[in-house]
Amino acid sequence: MNAYVTYELVANQTDLVENFKSKMMSDYSYFDKWFSGPNNNQFTLPNGGLWKPNISLEQAYQDCVRCGRQLNIEFKSLIIVPATPWVGASSVR
Repeated sequence: MNAYVTYELVANQTDLVENFKSKMMSDYSYFDKWFSGPNNNQFTLPNGGLWKPNISLEQAYQDCVRCGRQLNIEFKSLIIVPATPWVGASSVR
């Protein structure tokens, strides 16, 4: 299944959000965007959102916890849900 991760760090660690996101993408192969449609449009997830294909929810949770420990991060919230199927828009008015 695909897993969608959404997270928020405690107030005094908000400067570490980009560090966490970058490490999850580089070391754990998560994504903050996807490409879809006939024109291969790019869809960027909101801040605090990542996804990974073909992973269990438990493994995604463990990845986040492990990465957070490596960076000495405390989560205010950490939620992982199935991300299949999903729809989205690159721009909504």
